[in-house]
Amino acid sequence: MRIDHSSISVVCPIFIIFSELIHIQGHLESIRGVTKLRNKIYVLKKHRYALLNTVILVFEDRTPFRHLKNIKIKRVKSVFDIGSNEKENCFYVADGHERCVWKITKGADDKYNMIKWVTTDYVLRQNTLSGCAISVSSVGNSLVVCKFLTNLKIYRSDAEHRSIKLPRSTKYPVHAVET
Repeated sequence: MRIDHSSISVVCPIFIIFSELIHIQGHLESIRGVTKLRNKIYVLKKHRYALLNTVILVFEDRTPFRHLKNIKIKRVKSVFDIGSNEKENCFYVADGHERCVWKITKGADDKYNMIKWVTTDYVLRQNTLSGCAISVSSVGNSLVVCKFLTNLKIYRSDAEHRSIKLPRSTKYPVHAVET
């Protein structure tokens, strides 16, 4: 028997059982992303009025998911997503207004330091900046994909990157993850 196939797709079902909810006050549409770093969950929340501060809500990563603190981010106005890097012990926030990704690290005095880590090529569409999503691979590379762009950017921790052209059939990518 001869089989002429050039590729095989394997689908593995993933079962997730939600046992608890994290209760967040305010409008749900203001939640832009969530990530976990070490023993904390970070929720990126954009204020509904763009001129007011963006905040990262910090929760314990175990039941009852106690709210620990808020990290106010004064320099970021148009957030899209948040991702964390276990190897670097930091997280990244995509900013559409500045067209960049911020790297946020915790200082010795329990304050957070922000640096403009990389500049991206967001595009302006219909008076709104396109969305951008961040995920981090198991080896610490950041995967960045933007809704109206046709490539995936893979950044190393030193901000060097390579770009992978997405297939023509991929329209408006919204997220990328390592498999």
